[in-house]
Amino acid sequence: MQSRDCRVPLFDVSWQLVSKSMKEAAVEAGIDPARVRPYALRHTYGRNAVLSGVPTPVLQQRLGHGALARMERYVELAGSRHD
Repeated sequence: MQSRDCRVPLFDVSWQLVSKSMKEAAVEAGIDPARVRPYALRHTYGRNAVLSGVPTPVLQQRLGHGALARMERYVELAGSRHD
């Protein structure tokens, strides 16, 4: 079995489509669509990855960050979780 290249997106979905879909779902759920942003998904993924023990360099590659310092945000989000 051939391994998949992690640098290639699994799905070809535009940021605009994700944003539009999230805003439509927010309206249906009775949530102010102005409060819904696609970046929330990225931050949630980053935070959960840190909490799950994903090594920072691996997460950096998955999220496409060039600078390791940009990863601090996810570590901060993970540190602020409430049990």
